[in-house]
Amino acid sequence: MSITQESLRALTSHWAISAIGQADLDKAERLMNERLAHHAVGRQIFFDFAADGGHAHHHDLNNEAEDELLDRVAFAYELAAIEGLEALASPTREAGSLREQAVAASHKAFEFRRLFPVPKENIDRIFFVLRLSALAYCGDRWSDLRRWYDERPDSLAAPSVADMPWDTRVLYRLFECWIRLFRKDGWDDLDRVREIIAGLRVDQKEHEERQFEGGSDAGNRAIAMRL
Repeated sequence: MSITQESLRALTSHWAISAIGQADLDKAERLMNERLAHHAVGRQIFFDFAADGGHAHHHDLNNEAEDELLDRVAFAYELAAIEGLEALASPTREAGSLREQAVAASHKAFEFRRLFPVPKENIDRIFFVLRLSALAYCGDRWSDLRRWYDERPDSLAAPSVADMPWDTRVLYRLFECWIRLFRKDGWDDLDRVREIIAGLRVDQKEHEERQFEGGSDAGNRAIAMRL
């Protein structure tokens, strides 16, 4: 589904986005463009960005307050996207406006979320990459996501499942599946997804039962929900 300027403009009236305030939204847009420009050519060109149309000044690209603003704006767009996910998944003529909201909000949320560094810890990294990829998928940002993937191959590596509990093993394997589905680098990726799923079904017979042995009722319920 293509993004229209009308659907992007309509987002400004959404409660989560309008609550941020136009001044901070404008500032977030400026920061986003500065950081994208710095990422693209910062190694060749030194930028001395002007603040609010004033004199040029040295700009700290890792300012904690600015990071917090960008995170708030990204989260606001994500809330707008979540509201329209059901309409996006089951499109009907009646849900057209919500569907357009979900696509446009995902499109904008991806713009901001991609600016953040990928976490180092495996679980946080996996959920960060999946979150960003889902926004790109829903927001029609395929080419941008592929470029992001190409620039960060280490972030896409599935961790080893050796000696991992069953729920973690499932997460790591499914992460690899989703990366291959999003990337779709030829038939090898799709064939590998089929192999991973088949392997999980075999492993489930051994590892899932062991996971629940000797655990408390509350702990087992939490693991079951996670699975």
